Amino acid sequence: MRIAVTGCVHGNLDLVYSAVSALEDPVDLLLVSGDVETIRSPSDLPSVAGPKWHRHLGDFYAYYSGAKVAPVMTILIGGNHEASDYLWELHHGGWVAPNMYYLGGAGVVRFRGLRIAGWSGIYGERDYSCGNFEGHPVTGTDRISCFHTREFDKWRWLMVREPVDIFLSHDWPTGIAHHGDKETLLAKRPTFEPDISSGRLGSAPARSVLDTLRPAYWFASHMHVRFGAVVHHGAEDSGTQDGEHAEEGNADEGRDVEGVPEWTTARAMAGRGTAKTKFLALDKCLPGRSFLQAVTVPDSSTAGQPGPTPPTFPTQSIASGDAPAASADLHYDLEWLAIVRATESYRSFAKDVEPLPNSTTDEFQARLREAKEWVRSTLISSTGTDVLGIPLSFRHTAPPFTPPPDVPGKKATAKKSASDFGADVAPSQAYLNSQTAAFCEMVGIANGLNPGGVQG
Repeated sequence: MRIAVTGCVHGNLDLVYSAVSALEDPVDLLLVSGDVETIRSPSDLPSVAGPKWHRHLGDFYAYYSGAKVAPVMTILIGGNHEASDYLWELHHGGWVAPNMYYLGGAGVVRFRGLRIAGWSGIYGERDYSCGNFEGHPVTGTDRISCFHTREFDKWRWLMVREPVDIFLSHDWPTGIAHHGDKETLLAKRPTFEPDISSGRLGSAPARSVLDTLRPAYWFASHMHVRFGAVVHHGAEDSGTQDGEHAEEGNADEGRDVEGVPEWTTARAMAGRGTAKTKFLALDKCLPGRSFLQAVTVPDSSTAGQPGPTPPTFPTQSIASGDAPAASADLHYDLEWLAIVRATESYRSFAKDVEPLPNSTTDEFQARLREAKEWVRSTLISSTGTDVLGIPLSFRHTAPPFTPPPDVPGKKATAKKSASDFGADVAPSQAYLNSQTAAFCEMVGIANGLNPGGVQG
């Protein structure tokens, strides 16, 4: 299987897909580690953190409307510059557009057997121990706090026991600079030195997850620089040796390269994860920048089977009430479904929260085992297989946007910022997303994250 990974997109989806198409060998999957900017229309711009002149419409609106379709299956997480109201609708995960799947605030899926986990957002100390208190549509400082990672999600991550092949985060785990070529990194970004020395560069919770889950690969972005490293778990000296770090090779503007280190699947190792994790952060998506990397990985459960045809998204049949078809490639992760079922009732929507229970107690472990048995007996037994395909159930919530014709001599409409649409762009409404409602019903949890709003 051939996958591609990209850094911060910042609305430049057309450039990313053009670079992917230019690779010498076609890819089966594209992974995006945040800042996609899934902006459906100008009404989503007020929910994006940052000054108005930095809030650009970008390319995504055309993929949302159906004017364009992602040419390759795309799995993405959120960063700190996103259409926060839209992604909030899909906090448990879902299709943001045909062939583009969002992992949610935190989530795990399987693509042709490859286990992929992702944690959206970045670390923010003041909000880390809070609940999901933000109202929607987001306003004021909620535009920032809503993309800060939460302790609740880290608590969940540490319950994962089955090996993870790929983990996606937006910011870097703390201390990762010490496991790669730090001198070259500082030559590129000398302003990083104080935070690296003090241990403040990156996310400490993400580092805890890295050290616990030990995935085969960890991909990130956020810092707008390419950097590779290898973390040797349990080794006294876990720095890279003999030039083996994951930065071998380069893929500026989509050129495929040789020299990418060999792939080791987590499931091939005894225990919870791999003996080492290969880390790679990529630059932001701009011409001439190192924003794309292609990697060949072994097929897992579908090894030797022909690849399926690209999925179709029957939005009209969904609207008429028919059950959508399930993806042949992309499946729910059964352990993650069980963790969500066992823990969702502990989610808080207040700033001040009660301490989370100790998940290692016999009582809580029994709760997890019960949830896993429920998933298998209720969701899997009727399928006759060990997999549960994710429904191809994308459906518009906010109305699709058709931009007016460009004016000669002016910049392209797709690049217009919030200020170009007027000082008072009306914010998006809160929408009830049918994908989230269906997920909560399937897992048997309350829909506290997206309980109401306009029916899309």
